[in-house]
Amino acid sequence: MANVKTEYSLSIPINEDFFVVVYDALIVRDDGIAEIWDWKTNACSNTKEVNELVRRYELQMKYYAYILHLMYPTQDEIITRLLFTSMVKESNDTDWVRILRWHKQDMEGIRIEIERHIELAKRSILL
Repeated sequence: MANVKTEYSLSIPINEDFFVVVYDALIVRDDGIAEIWDWKTNACSNTKEVNELVRRYELQMKYYAYILHLMYPTQDEIITRLLFTSMVKESNDTDWVRILRWHKQDMEGIRIEIERHIELAKRSILL
């Protein structure tokens, strides 16, 4: 791999607020394609549990993809990988790695979704 940055933190302005992400790993492959790898330590022991966790983390990965798209705007597809460490086996990546792909044309809709979530958080009684 050409370039790897771990625990890489980024902050971008969204209207009058800031949106922050911390990538476990930002990887720029030798071919120039950037990917995000995110390790998950959840206890899981089978494919069904992993798939349920993927659904739970999909929003996080989508937002990570949006920020990466801002860094690499010419990249047509953003790849995020979830790596479930409790499922690591000697040779079968399909058990513990899930790849989520996001496309350039989806990015404006994702930004709008981020803006809505920020507004909801600002109105939350928890803040």
